[in-house]
Amino acid sequence: MGEVLELAARQHGVVTGAQLVALGLSRGGIEHRARRGRLFRVHRNVYAIGSPTLTREGRWMAAVLACGPDAVLSQESAAALWGFRDREREIEVSVPPHVVRRYEGSAHTDGH
Repeated sequence: MGEVLELAARQHGVVTGAQLVALGLSRGGIEHRARRGRLFRVHRNVYAIGSPTLTREGRWMAAVLACGPDAVLSQESAAALWGFRDREREIEVSVPPHVVRRYEGSAHTDGH
């Protein structure tokens, strides 16, 4: 579990199911840890480690991870990350046009 904790620390407390599997956990092991309160589902296939409470950076990272490997924080969220804004209305993530995903709270499925 040390590698999982190290990864989570680098990613503001969140990891994907695929990352957990790559580190040796089975899907059943992930489900078991979620039932026991060691993993907390943030988005589909994205989990917080140890606590459901995330920092703003953790929420941003979870949203980006949920949208796939080519996703990036964008618009007002990116401006907040870089210190140009104090807050944003909602987390905004951009993905390439060929990626079509929709998650809770998402307004678009057209790659923006």
